[in-house]
Amino acid sequence: MKRLAAITVSLLCTVLAWAATPRQDSVNRTVFDRVATALEGRATLPAGELVSAVAMQFLGTPYAAGTLETVPEELNVYLDRTDCILFAETCLCMALTLKSADPTYEAFVENVRLMRYRDGKVDGYPSRLHYTSDWIRQNASRGILDEYTCRYGTPLKQQFNFMSTHTSAYRQLKNDPAAVSAIRKAERSLEQEGGYCVVTQQRLKEGGMDLREGDLVFFVSKVAGLDITHVGILHRMGREWHFIHASSKAGKVIVETRSLADYAASGVRLARVRNDF
Repeated sequence: MKRLAAITVSLLCTVLAWAATPRQDSVNRTVFDRVATALEGRATLPAGELVSAVAMQFLGTPYAAGTLETVPEELNVYLDRTDCILFAETCLCMALTLKSADPTYEAFVENVRLMRYRDGKVDGYPSRLHYTSDWIRQNASRGILDEYTCRYGTPLKQQFNFMSTHTSAYRQLKNDPAAVSAIRKAERSLEQEGGYCVVTQQRLKEGGMDLREGDLVFFVSKVAGLDITHVGILHRMGREWHFIHASSKAGKVIVETRSLADYAASGVRLARVRNDF
């Protein structure tokens, strides 16, 4: 009986750790409730417009890197600080939740888990979708996103090997050959899939593309073996497309003052949130 009780307590502690510490959970709930209240009655908006509306509610949120890097791996959720990919993920998961039959904080946390981890399973460091291309691929297969880069872009020969060739930069990989092997497997899978495209800066300046409010924009990396370096959410200002993002330079979530075309020196990939998710 004591052994069973100990196992039950252990499992309960693990589940609670997925969402956050008790303090962070309280902070998160406060932020979630604020945003949900502000957007009450707007769940019927097209999905992309709702994602953009959610993003605007997070303006001024402090930028913070490394919030996920805990050992052992667990589902960490922070709504009072963010980096660029987590900001996009948060806004997308919030929109998903508000449009669902269960618009609760608990459902939001579950959506984050399903979006962030391979097949939705938290199973060590390699189970997290570290490469943004992997994140796009999984959530496209789930019927949440449609990447449309190739409609306007040119072929991109993308290699994936930065993590497996820079293991010293990741404390979770330094002394864990099994984790490195799993990362390499994910990299090979991404390379074998292929079919990547990039919309160049010149093409963005030419215009004439069907961009929409709330589309996700992924800025292509110049670093060998790395696919994406930054992520934002498209937002129209006057006749120009800008984007909402967690800016490390500004130290917070902002609407970028530079236009998308001016900012995207290395080109971008683009994805649209499906209305029928």
